[in-house]
Amino acid sequence: GKRLATEAVAAPAGQAAVAEPVHPEGIPESVPREPPEEIRNVIYTGLFLTEQAATVTLKLAEAEWGALLPNRVKDLHCTLKFGVRPKLTADELRHLGKFFYLSLAGRSKPDPRAQAFQVTHTCPLKGADPAHVTVATGAGVKPVVSSAVLQEGGMASLRAPVVVACRFGVFANTTGGTSKVCYSVQT
Repeated sequence: GKRLATEAVAAPAGQAAVAEPVHPEGIPESVPREPPEEIRNVIYTGLFLTEQAATVTLKLAEAEWGALLPNRVKDLHCTLKFGVRPKLTADELRHLGKFFYLSLAGRSKPDPRAQAFQVTHTCPLKGADPAHVTVATGAGVKPVVSSAVLQEGGMASLRAPVVVACRFGVFANTTGGTSKVCYSVQT
């Protein structure tokens, strides 16, 4: 069945990595509120895996694919809305910084272009189809190709879905001249 995951636990030989909850609901009970960022424009919104969830996901990826492709995605996430725009919508602002569950339901079949998990999530905001988290890509390949890899090659099942914590955020250009993930913005 489904496993609630935020911390990795060693798996028996020959089985995929599994995880056990750190908190009863699997979502951090409290997190410090970040100071709001002043953003110049939105690049994309997404569900960004917590640090522990990213660790679990990478261990599962290595167990599923063996060697990972050379270009690892820095901030593991499920993109919801991609495209440069001046600001977030009212719905996005309402959900910004909130935690949700993301279920790793399957994985891309072997493909030199990308390695991605197909996912489902509890966030009411919807995005890319198929919803996915790109883990790594081949040399010179952009992560956006993961959708095509999943659609063309299909999905391989995992031994059991793994559920991890994620947080709704925005990758944006800030007025300070940097591009980064933000969980609180000035409106």
